Amino acid sequence: MLHIDYSGLNATPAMIVKFLEDNVVMPTAEINVARNPGQPEYLEFREVDFPKGRMGGTASATDCRVLALGRSAHSDPNKALLSYVCEYSEGAARFVALGKGAGFCFTCTMNGCTFGIGSKAPDGTVLVAHANAKGQFSGAVDAFEKRVGRGISQVERSELQSAHQVSMLTGAYASLGFQGSVGFLDPGAYRGGGVCNATTVGYRCGNEWNFAFQSLRTSSGVTSIVGVFPVVTNAVRIG
Repeated sequence: MLHIDYSGLNATPAMIVKFLEDNVVMPTAEINVARNPGQPEYLEFREVDFPKGRMGGTASATDCRVLALGRSAHSDPNKALLSYVCEYSEGAARFVALGKGAGFCFTCTMNGCTFGIGSKAPDGTVLVAHANAKGQFSGAVDAFEKRVGRGISQVERSELQSAHQVSMLTGAYASLGFQGSVGFLDPGAYRGGGVCNATTVGYRCGNEWNFAFQSLRTSSGVTSIVGVFPVVTNAVRIG
């Protein structure tokens, strides 16, 4: 039977970092859309048999659980995580304001998207966003390939997509009347040359929101935890 210390995690959200170091966490499509957008909801982990999970360095790797993260039927902090959900839409930027209503924020698995983090408002609220530019930068790819006279590489495509998504997010934050700094977790920081995906989490310590991502690499039916890293961004001033 799967045992998760939900009460401990909800009471001390920073524990999620150690949890991510020990367990592969893969958000499901259930959280692409929030139950009540902008409002916290309960999420739960479910153990899956495939893929297999591995943790630790190459020389000391050991098996670990693979946990799918989805919507919970429970409304009990002893049985589920109370979390904000930053929604995902193909070809769009989706936002959520993180306040004191929950200790966590999750979004769907990132495999090329960009995550935006706004500077903290006086009341501690942080506006975050998940941007996906699929279908919106094909013209830029064509122009690049014409200019260099060859096909675009995966790394170059990732860089081009990242730049487009940063531009998309900058404009989207500005359109909301946001004034402050915005930092970006982009594919160049988590894709590892195009082979890694990221599980991104926000966790609140008192009045401060912190952000981390679990870097995952899948090969031959095994998903390995490359590491869990704090989100470090170069901020862009808006407004």
